[in-house]
Order: sequence, then C-alpha cells, then structure tokens
Amino acid sequence: MVILSQNDIYSVELSSLIADYDRRTLIDLYMPIVGYQAICIYFCLWSEAENQKVSGVNNHEYLLVKMHISTGAFIDERKKLEAIGLLKTYLKKENDCNFYTYRLLAPKTPHKFFDDTLLYGLLIKYLGEKASLKLKLSYQLNLKEINGDEISASFGEVFKPNYDDDVFKKAMVVKENLIDRIQSKVDFEFNFERFINMIKTSSQISETVFTKKVLKEIERLVALYGIDEESAALAFIESYDFKREKGDRIDFKRLTTIFQEDMKYPFLHRKKEYKDNTVSSNTPIAKKINLMETMSCKDFLRVLQNNTMPVASDLKIIDDLSSNLQLKPAVINAILDYTLQKNHNVLSRPYIEKIAASIAREKIDTAYDTMNFLNSKSKKRTKKVDVKLDDNTTSSNHNIEDDRLSDEERSQLLKELLEDEDDGKN
Repeated sequence: MVILSQNDIYSVELSSLIADYDRRTLIDLYMPIVGYQAICIYFCLWSEAENQKVSGVNNHEYLLVKMHISTGAFIDERKKLEAIGLLKTYLKKENDCNFYTYRLLAPKTPHKFFDDTLLYGLLIKYLGEKASLKLKLSYQLNLKEINGDEISASFGEVFKPNYDDDVFKKAMVVKENLIDRIQSKVDFEFNFERFINMIKTSSQISETVFTKKVLKEIERLVALYGIDEESAALAFIESYDFKREKGDRIDFKRLTTIFQEDMKYPFLHRKKEYKDNTVSSNTPIAKKINLMETMSCKDFLRVLQNNTMPVASDLKIIDDLSSNLQLKPAVINAILDYTLQKNHNVLSRPYIEKIAASIAREKIDTAYDTMNFLNSKSKKRTKKVDVKLDDNTTSSNHNIEDDRLSDEERSQLLKELLEDEDDGKN
C-alpha cells in the first residue's frame, strides 16, 4: 500500500484529445456515477495539463490546498476516475520521494457511453431509468429527411490521386506516435464463459440461446446489480421458461426481479466459504442434512413452502439472522425447518429470533448440531436415539424427536425436494 504524502511530486499529461464538448458529457453522464468531487479533480488536472509551461511539476500540497480537499478524499475520488476510465496513475519511487504521473483520457462520446453496458447500467443505477432515458434522448441525433438527390462530389472525382506517386509511399512509412482521441476500457470481471458453462451443466438449456442481444442484456443487468457468475446462472435458469415460444423463453423481467432481490439481500446467494459438513449416506435424515448444508436459504425455504417463492418479509428475516447473528446458511436452514414445524408453518420473527439467539450463543455452525440442539431444548418429550446415517454407521448421544423425520408429510416433501434437485441438474 502506497501512502500519499503532501510532499509527493506529480505532473499531468494529456494522453488523448479532449475537447470542450467533453465538458457536457462529463457533467451529464459521468458526474452522476462518480460524483462532483471526482469530476472537479478531472477538470483541475485537465487545466494543469493545458498549462504545463506555467504549472509544470508540483507537489500534492499545492493541489490539495487549491481544491480544499483532504489527502484521503483525494485518493478516494482519484480511484473513481481510474475505475471509470478517465485517468491512469503511474508511480515512480526515487530515494524518499514519490513521483506521480497522472494521464488524462477522454470521456466516451455520448454514442459510445450509452452503448457501453457498464456505464449506462451504472447511470441507471444512480439516476434511475426514467432520468437516464431522458438524458439519452437529449443526445439523440435527429436528422431531418431531405427532399432531393445527393450530388456531393467524391474524393476521386476532385483529387484524382495517382497512388503510384512517391508521396503516398512516403506517407505509408511515417508512423509517429501522434496525439489521438484515446478512451480507456472499463474493466469488467464477469466471466461469461464460466456463466454459460454453469448453465449448460446445471440445466438442459442450449448454448444457442445466448445470442448477442441476450448476452448484451445479461451484461447490462449483472453490471447494474453486481451479480457473480454462480448467482447469475441460477437466476437465469429460474427465469427460463421452456413453455414460451422459441426465441422468447427468457423472462428478463423475472431475471431483473431476482437480481434486485440478490442486491437487496446479498447473503441469500453468498458463495459457500466454510468447511464441508455434509454426510456420506443415503438415509432420509442424512439427505436432509446435506440439503441444509448445500442449499441457499432462499431455495431451502422455497422448497419447505411447496415450491412457493418466499415473500420479502421472510427474506428480510433470513438476511438479519446472517448479518446480525453471523449464522451460517446451513444453521439458518435448520432453524427455518424447525420453526415451521413447531410454529404451525408460520415464520414468526420473534419466535425465530429467540431460537437463533440461543444458537448463536452456543456457537453452533452445522445443520446437524443445530437440529440436535433444538430438539434437546424442546419442551416436548424427547428420547435419546442413535441416528442412523447409513446401514453400518450410527451417531450416538444425539437427541432427535421420534416424529422428527418420520412424519409422512415431511417425508413426501423431502422426496419432492430431491426430485426437484435432480431435475435442476439434468
């Protein structure tokens, strides 16, 4: 980590042609994304680059005092300019002094900006779709239709060039590095190859569905909502309807809703970052434990509700259990299952929070231990049993209620769950 000192030296260079009309683009299109302070820094560096003979090399104290900005705030705003493709920063260390070179790049033209999925998506995120569309239309080129035939002269008609002339040969040799309009490409980390492969291996969706138009819309959505490849693939599969006409089977409205949900409750699709606590067995209780350990809380609750999507209030409860009590998904799944059984299929917030608090105090981190703890604390009569995980293995000293998994309705639900899981993988 490099710590910026006020005494560090800097210089500014223009690595691109930047014109006056770019000011409007920067204010209208870029400022809603990076904020006014970042744009102010850009304008300030732009001014210094155009007056190199006057300003030349300065230390950062001069820049910070000039802008009434702190060192930390300057670094934060500078990073925004770098991330959005307006600035490149270079550092050279000499003895005890750091020498920074700031290279300014031109903003994209309105046409290229609105054609860029990442930039237009961010604009919609911060301004809203209606305001963003209004801005887009303000840059629309309205050419009136002209009545008449075009009679413009062609290049060859006027200049009649002789391409064997030596001047054209000399022109081809000259390759100096001249100033041009250079725009930086915004980095995008979403891996489409991984995204498509996950869909192919987890569903029967053909790769032919990914047309250029479809990929562009997906790119826009994942950039807008910051979704990773795994969550995007699962959401895509859920939004794909084989019953619809070919070419219109992707429900982008549904896909957008799922992405919005993920953004609001990021924990619901968080990647698994803990040890594997699944059980090697095919018995009903072992299968259920494995599902608790491997399924997201949203999907597990959906199955417990006969494949009905959870409502927003229930998803908020789940997210709170994770963020406030730091419970793992498998533990929350076990709590959900227990609560619905004991509370007549009602996911009461006070009830579930009381249970979850007890689990958090005990520092339990597996579905299996959660099930045993909850049943041992149950007011109903329990008895100590050896839970068979397979025909040859037993796990003793665990309290499991007699009717825990022998109930016919629960067994049928588990069977349907397993069938749904198998269908999703085919």
